[in-house]
Amino acid sequence: MCEGRGKSAGIMVIAALCGAGPALAQTTHTVNLSGSSFTPATSMIQAGDTVHWVWLEGQHNVVSGVGGVPDGNFNSGAPVFGATFDVLFDQAFLDANPMPNNEYPYYCDPHLPLGMTGTIIVEAVEDVPAVSEWGVMITALMILLVGTGLLRRGRVASRTA
Repeated sequence: MCEGRGKSAGIMVIAALCGAGPALAQTTHTVNLSGSSFTPATSMIQAGDTVHWVWLEGQHNVVSGVGGVPDGNFNSGAPVFGATFDVLFDQAFLDANPMPNNEYPYYCDPHLPLGMTGTIIVEAVEDVPAVSEWGVMITALMILLVGTGLLRRGRVASRTA
């Protein structure tokens, strides 16, 4: 009975070490556009999260940049009524569109004179130390050897009892 449990526990540990565990969940952050404001005006997000802008009322757009000067990072297009717009701030986006401190300012063209601006701040996800393939294989082998030794001890102990 212990033999089966030992094998399945070892397989679970090896699967976890090899990255077969659950992936981190990404979050979608909603920014509402109404009147002459973005709500919230500043959003703190993690790399891998999506920002979802929703037009609640009025004619708007979302343009990355400062002071009416687009920087080309993202743009929802011409001002329209009743739209949505999404940007995935994953590592590929951050690498292709680097900004100081991962701060992405944006504005609404028609309402910029009224102060309709916002900022997305992408917080860095702490780096997890990489484990080489050899490191994973050596760790798996050690677990297998220790598990085999424990199983043998259990068999010897059960025979002598």
